[in-house]
Amino acid sequence: MREIKHVNLKTYEGDRRKSIGEVYESYERFDDEFWIREKVHNQEFKTKKKRRYTLPILSFRTKLKGKAIWIISGIHGEEPAGVNAIAQHVGFLNDLARKIPLVVLPMCNPVGYTLNWRYPDQRRYKKGVNARSVGSSEHYLPDLKEFRRARAKKAACEEAKDLTSYVLSQIRRYKPILVLDFHEDESSSSLYIYSQGKLGAGDPVAKEVVKILEVKGFKIRKKGKTMFDQNIVNGIIGRVKDGSIDELLASKYIVADGEIKKKPSARSVIVVETSTKNIPIETRIKAHTEILLSAEKFFDIARMIDGK
Repeated sequence: MREIKHVNLKTYEGDRRKSIGEVYESYERFDDEFWIREKVHNQEFKTKKKRRYTLPILSFRTKLKGKAIWIISGIHGEEPAGVNAIAQHVGFLNDLARKIPLVVLPMCNPVGYTLNWRYPDQRRYKKGVNARSVGSSEHYLPDLKEFRRARAKKAACEEAKDLTSYVLSQIRRYKPILVLDFHEDESSSSLYIYSQGKLGAGDPVAKEVVKILEVKGFKIRKKGKTMFDQNIVNGIIGRVKDGSIDELLASKYIVADGEIKKKPSARSVIVVETSTKNIPIETRIKAHTEILLSAEKFFDIARMIDGK
């Protein structure tokens, strides 16, 4: 896997994010003494000049197994702050890997990241066109009306198929106590986060994340409803059925091979959001970094929630 070199592949330059080559090069700093590195999926990318690249979606999991922290970023390609924060702090993750089991999926949509597209094949959602979100998990999540049936017959795209299969293949060896999924939001100057775990909007980890965002200067929307009619409580939206990988990690059940199956469910699942509207990427990366560097503290809080 050391052959990954994309230094010369041009990356979107409108926000001063790291190039795709720089991001991949940062992953070379994951120390093999502590980590197992794997390819989850190969995305194919073709430039305007017809040059082809293979951009792998990578996972890094610790040799330590047990109750774990899961760190996810880059589901949507036009949300780069989390990807950049992780790339800057591989050394911190190496230190954390000495004592806490971890699964890190640091860039789940490299094609989207390279192009600044939300999805691998389209810049934004288009009405009437199925969104190929790499984090879509509806093919495993129980239908809201007929519990014994999955919400979708198949995965939204090959990336989602491979990513969700990988998550489920590791979820028993690395029981997810804390999940941090780094996202951004361009729709508003005020924002909120999601808490998909058992305690929903009451999760103390979610409350700590809101505090960090406020200290970093982000305007948090404390109440009201979203455009999807979701209730906002102190800047946090509790458990929602959105078909995401976050819901999958928090869910106690999946539908597989036509059967309902029980699985380990994460107690604290935090979807971090930073507003990109008129806010420079440096400010957003600092907020994501502060949350990332708080992972051990959040893990201790989540373990108390776990009750063991």
